[in-house]
Amino acid sequence: MSKILYIIFLSNFLFAEVNAQWYIQNEIPILLNSVKFINPEVGFILGRDGLILKTTDGGNSWQEISSNTNNWLEDIFFIDGIKGWITGSNGTVLITSDGGDNWNNINTSINTHLRSIYFLNDDFGWVSGDNAIYRTTNGGLNWEINRQDSIFFSFFSITFIDSLKGIVCGGKLLQQQVHGFIDLTTNGGVTWTTEFETNLGYLSSILFVEDSIGYAVGENGAKIKSTDYGNSWFLLTPGGFFIENWESAFFINKNVGWVAGGSGRLIDYTTDGGINWTRQLDFPSGIHSLYSIFFSDSITGWAVGVNDIGGEILKTTNGGITFTEPIIENGVKSFALLQNYPNPFNPSTTIKFALPVKTNLSLNVYSTLGEKVAELFKGEMEEGYHEMMFNASGLSSGVYFYKIESENFNATKKLMLLK
Repeated sequence: MSKILYIIFLSNFLFAEVNAQWYIQNEIPILLNSVKFINPEVGFILGRDGLILKTTDGGNSWQEISSNTNNWLEDIFFIDGIKGWITGSNGTVLITSDGGDNWNNINTSINTHLRSIYFLNDDFGWVSGDNAIYRTTNGGLNWEINRQDSIFFSFFSITFIDSLKGIVCGGKLLQQQVHGFIDLTTNGGVTWTTEFETNLGYLSSILFVEDSIGYAVGENGAKIKSTDYGNSWFLLTPGGFFIENWESAFFINKNVGWVAGGSGRLIDYTTDGGINWTRQLDFPSGIHSLYSIFFSDSITGWAVGVNDIGGEILKTTNGGITFTEPIIENGVKSFALLQNYPNPFNPSTTIKFALPVKTNLSLNVYSTLGEKVAELFKGEMEEGYHEMMFNASGLSSGVYFYKIESENFNATKKLMLLK
């Protein structure tokens, strides 16, 4: 790979959905794990094979920075605009003291995969990974075991509210089944207690927007919230198993946030603290996954992950909104089938679509076996934005697909009925 990698703003490389406003900025032959900005202009992307990309112009261009390692790089944390740390596989800890232009590879003598890092100040910090949590009191130069488990544990994400109170989430193997957990310490990691556990699978990301408000996400659609400083947690999503495996969450305040996931390019959005969610990006695929999402301000966001050629970088400059009334005034530019809302739903949901010209079309709902279970429309429809209500009171819970078919446009999306 060349020393300098410039990523061009591809304004015409949009997803098929009109108004989706998440687009692929670039694709590179290396899997990407994490994206974070330390201010609106300066950000970093981490990947496999020791890849570090840095931008100083708000993501318009990226420069490859030497990491002095070929290990996977997983997480990055800056205490200010100057001093920062990176964690990765095989006990990798990198330190910078010049804003990320140069990185020193610290000999930690740690063999485990380090997945998450958090610092309270220049000296005190923690890293979490497979089967262990480590702590430093001298800025990352030396690390001591803060917690170690003999059974299979993976501590995916760690954060601290103050020097004593910390929260970690991950997955553990119990009777051949992976359980997600959230553990809490109130004494700086000397002891940990489990505050939440689920059999939905691992929990991959945890963050606090305010001291009292926290969120966590994970496998099988798990979205979890705390409103009491992490002392207790509750599921925002109904019980059950979903295709979505959420890998990352980011909130700009206690109400507005995004989650990004695996099993495809999947992004959900909430404006009411997780009570309701809107699907902004929906591309189910076993090949594509998004591993990290971050917003440098309320409208400029990034998501990175993996695709069939390596890694991909996604960007939005309008918060990733899926549908806005002002666009109606400008007229419809192309065909589009939008994600139903709400989803999951019970018993009714709304399906929106866009037609640039008068069109003969059919809109039907099918079971996973391909059986048509509802005909929502068949005939000619005028150009413009349209909504159809689907009432599934006569159907059983499960995954269904809605499909629009016309002479010039065909599209299918997934919806889920939960009773």
